[in-house]
Amino acid sequence: MGYFLFVIALFLLFLSAIYLLYLSLFYVLHQKRYASKKHAPTYEDQRFAILIPARNEANVIEASLKALHQLDYPKNQYDIYVLINNTCDDTLERVEHFGDHAYLCQNTIRCKGDVLEEFFSKTAILESYDAFVILDADNRIDKDFLHACASSIHNGYRVAQGMKTAYNPYQSWVAGASSLYFSLANHFINIPRGTKTYSGMIFGSGFYITSDFLKKHGGWHTTSVTEDIDMTFLCLSEEETIGVMNDAITYDVQPLHFADAWKQRKRWISGDMQVRKKYQKQLWKTFCKRPSIANFDHLMLLYVGDMASIAGLLMLLLIVLLAIYAPTLLLLIFFLQWIFSILLGLYYAHKAHFAVSKMWNSFLWLWVYMLSFYIIGLLSFFHKETDWKEIKHI
Repeated sequence: MGYFLFVIALFLLFLSAIYLLYLSLFYVLHQKRYASKKHAPTYEDQRFAILIPARNEANVIEASLKALHQLDYPKNQYDIYVLINNTCDDTLERVEHFGDHAYLCQNTIRCKGDVLEEFFSKTAILESYDAFVILDADNRIDKDFLHACASSIHNGYRVAQGMKTAYNPYQSWVAGASSLYFSLANHFINIPRGTKTYSGMIFGSGFYITSDFLKKHGGWHTTSVTEDIDMTFLCLSEEETIGVMNDAITYDVQPLHFADAWKQRKRWISGDMQVRKKYQKQLWKTFCKRPSIANFDHLMLLYVGDMASIAGLLMLLLIVLLAIYAPTLLLLIFFLQWIFSILLGLYYAHKAHFAVSKMWNSFLWLWVYMLSFYIIGLLSFFHKETDWKEIKHI
């Protein structure tokens, strides 16, 4: 029985290693393809609507709205809409205080995608704006964010994602670890992509979609609990390249407690798995008709959630085997993994310009945060999240 488990573990290890090797090679070969556009032309001819789905966000919505009113973009060229759903606090009153548009959802709302679908289906807003920026209620965006979006539209991208970073990386070790994860996602996944050849990915918020793209699809239509990943693979299945704007920064409030971070990431991985079922047939069909590195890359990104499940099973099997046959080796592996996670955290803290001296707790405990992804992946294989559960913002 031990031999059989060992063979399975080696096979799963091989699959996981091949996937990680692929991502690493892609990062090394393509990380410099997307250079910073510090001297890009300034465009102010695009009219934007900033959409903010809000669910009991009274604690954070005022600060977000105040920051949005201070953007360095013509005030008559953008409007703010707060899409209020499932709320029992005074979010509406706070929005009205700023004089921004408030939309009260009427249908049953299961996830953020439902909010956007209802809003676009019940309003004629597509005729009034060139593009729509999607934010979360706790987000702040860089003052030049809309300039970057306008420039990206002029470069031919109908969908583009900005850079995600943290607003509160020093509040707790969990917030710090989550902040380091987004730095990794920016630099390991999106910056090497986002060219005319390779498509980036949408990460939650801080992205735009043009009115033309939404008109083509009759509004917003996503069905999973991760509307961002759903929209990403809708684009990829239609060979619509998602641009990456490394000069459009979104500051996101990260969860302070491990339970909230766990709940958030379980939704992400569950959504990945739902999206894989929805789009894999079309992506495989495209790859078989037109084999290319770009189309292969789309397939690899599609299976991230499944790879997390495989890695979770692998980790469980190896821990059992090593605990029985080589407990000293198991301790050594945990120690080396801990050292590696500290070095990884230091590297991505540098990439994100975080103050290293304020994040030592996050570096020390980052291995717990990263390993928990595999456990969440394994659990999500058997029980998937189907609802957009509220994450409290303080």
